[in-house]
Amino acid sequence: MGDDDGFAAARRIELARVRADYDRWKGARRARLGDDRLKAITTALDAAFASPYPELAARSWSFFAHVLAQRDDVAHGPLLEAADACAWDAYRAFAGDAIAPPLVCVDLIDAPLTYPRSQVRAATRALQNADFVVSLTPYKTGLEYADVLLPITAFTETAGTFVSMEGRVQSFQATVNPLGDARPGWKVLRVLGTMLGRPGCEIDTVEEARNACLNGRDVAKLLSNVVSLESKNTSEKMQGLQRIADVPIYFADPLVRRSPPLQRTKDAWAPKARMNAKLMTRLGLSKEDSVLIRQDGGQARLKAALDDRVPDECVRVAAAHPSTASLGAMFGSVEVEKAG
Repeated sequence: MGDDDGFAAARRIELARVRADYDRWKGARRARLGDDRLKAITTALDAAFASPYPELAARSWSFFAHVLAQRDDVAHGPLLEAADACAWDAYRAFAGDAIAPPLVCVDLIDAPLTYPRSQVRAATRALQNADFVVSLTPYKTGLEYADVLLPITAFTETAGTFVSMEGRVQSFQATVNPLGDARPGWKVLRVLGTMLGRPGCEIDTVEEARNACLNGRDVAKLLSNVVSLESKNTSEKMQGLQRIADVPIYFADPLVRRSPPLQRTKDAWAPKARMNAKLMTRLGLSKEDSVLIRQDGGQARLKAALDDRVPDECVRVAAAHPSTASLGAMFGSVEVEKAG
């Protein structure tokens, strides 16, 4: 068994789900496939699902499904990688340009390891240059930049609200009591606001906090999933080797990264620089050789691994792990060389 068997199994399950969704749609509309455009699209998708890279078909089908729903004026509800991924966009839509730089920094460095590293580096510099940083966090983290740590509850210990891509507002309740003297983040912010004499902090319950944020607004109208079919012709070509990144399941969030049992599994093994035999030969590498990867001013030292599923001139390097966190965006040009 390979060291990414768990990732491969999850990938196969997700692809099977997407393929079944596509097959159901095609079966239900077989009588209409005489339409030349639909026939061309389904022919291309069938070929892509049968190719060595069915993930491309899955992404294309998701986009096509959304276009069809948009054309036929029906609801289309895609799933997100994180339950609260739209909440910040919704908040910005509410507040407009009224958002001021935050006085309190909430665990900014630990959680965004899955984001482009350049954003994390910029956030780190801002925090290190700040006069005073208060970190609200369930974990003992951020000691290199925080002046004060205020313990708050994990998501299981607080009530709150999720916002889906459809703009659907869904509230939830705490499932367990807070640990020690930890308090929900909104309560800590309320107390700090009161002590600083800030207006709008006269809130005693999570329901009042939720109502103050939503204020009767129709969240769905503030979010748009409209896509455009306009295409652009470009002669620009990618230069150099290209990074392809994934986020392994047990690197994905602060909870699983701090779980000793999960971190002992194969899915939590340190990332390797995966490439096909052709590229490995061109670079003069063998399996388990140490390689140096440079990207966007950062670098990482990893072991090389043979993986013929990786396209030519590409290197698969997982994100969201301390050993690769100094690199740049999850997709982009990289330099790879054998480490001395």
